Amino acid sequence: MTGDTVRNSHAVAWAAAALPFLAAIACGGDARERSAPDSEAVLSRLSPGIVLASEEPPAWTLAERMTRASAPAVTVSFVGASGSGWTRAAGVLRAGGETPATPDTRFMVKSLAKPVTAFAALRLVDQGILELDAPLDTYLERWHVPDNEFTRATPPTLRQLLAHRAGFTMWGVPSYAPDDPRPTLVQILEGELPEDFSPITIDYEPGTDSRYSGGGYSVLHLLLEDVTGEAFPDLMRRLVLAPLGMGHSLFAPTVPDSLADVTAAGHEDGEPLEHWEALVQLSAGGLVSTAPDLGRFVAEVDRAWRGESILLPQGLAREMLSDHGDGRGLGFEVSGTGDSLVFRHTGAGDGFRSLILGLPSRGQGIVVLVNADDARAGELREEVVRAAALVAGWPGLEPEVRSTANLDTGWIRRMVGRYEYSDGSTTTVTPSDGGLLAAWGDAEPVSLYPSDSLRWFTRSSESFTFELRGGNVTALVWSGDFGEFRAVRRP
Repeated sequence: MTGDTVRNSHAVAWAAAALPFLAAIACGGDARERSAPDSEAVLSRLSPGIVLASEEPPAWTLAERMTRASAPAVTVSFVGASGSGWTRAAGVLRAGGETPATPDTRFMVKSLAKPVTAFAALRLVDQGILELDAPLDTYLERWHVPDNEFTRATPPTLRQLLAHRAGFTMWGVPSYAPDDPRPTLVQILEGELPEDFSPITIDYEPGTDSRYSGGGYSVLHLLLEDVTGEAFPDLMRRLVLAPLGMGHSLFAPTVPDSLADVTAAGHEDGEPLEHWEALVQLSAGGLVSTAPDLGRFVAEVDRAWRGESILLPQGLAREMLSDHGDGRGLGFEVSGTGDSLVFRHTGAGDGFRSLILGLPSRGQGIVVLVNADDARAGELREEVVRAAALVAGWPGLEPEVRSTANLDTGWIRRMVGRYEYSDGSTTTVTPSDGGLLAAWGDAEPVSLYPSDSLRWFTRSSESFTFELRGGNVTALVWSGDFGEFRAVRRP
């Protein structure tokens, strides 16, 4: 069922709830003065990443962008200083269904489990149970870091693991259908099951490079259990969820039957998935939560950075939100410093997209949960962030304004053609109203705008750079947050 059908057959349901963030600690300084902006103003001003200097900035509504992304349900929480804030819920839990989303609707939030787990690990550092710069093998009992030339030269540490700089393999973690055989965590680390996964190892010298690794956070899951003797879900409840009042959240392999009626179904291409997937590596992606609960977490990280948390001292919070290389903090992506500091993390997979973001000097932030899993759902998350930035005045997060080059039609047509990547997939470039459209495979075409004769961009900040040889366009390089890929022009 398409998003249009959902919208027409069931009116978008709105629900509101104030965020009852922990009120025991008052915010200090400038943060106390910042109130949350009006929710309707934010959710009627969604924006692309790039706005053309020659046009009025678009102002999309959340309902419009949900339709485009075939996203049946979205919840948004604005984190405000001094306990202010709001949550808005839109849509239905399942395409074709009638149960409306509410602020307390649960979502599988996937990799948002990582920063929550990192926060728990830092609490154990504060208690003297762990050390940030001690070798990981100091704490591991049931499995050990593989011995090789890289680990012998530089044993990996907890600091490196949290910042994705330990060199662990396995970018994403596997998920399982209800009837699939489910391995133990140790079997996954050792590469015994599933059969198509290799053992988790380290393949570069720890601390010398960055690479996102669900495998590393899987090691952290095991380590935390080994040093405390507690089951991971119980440990996370004790260290983070219960103290923050995150009563609608839990770490679990999948959605429990008791929560089935209040949990959004995952969707791909507008169609609901038959079941919720299961995970073994809970620290890497096994968190079920709500937007208000994650707002509580963002607010606590804000407070800790300002030295106002009873859970994490300011020194460790500042370590957590410092750049340890390539924009990686300890559990978060970070940018800026001081008053311009921003921390964030996203989640994706198994029918869901999610995002959390905080500005600790302001005591503000945002949570966006979507029960759809494709590029358009990913763009929707960022469009909400940019709307909040425009209305709340978050510098550096608002849309970028760009001018376009004036090119003649004959030159533009030289870019038209089919371009093939190393994996055999293709991007087709076609003319459109004095510009270009680019479509990867069967995906929806996107408009390209020229920065100059060979460099083009999309509204979502992707870039297409055409290569010229002997007067002919022979290749293009497509790049964005997902990486950089080169395609050769084919007849």
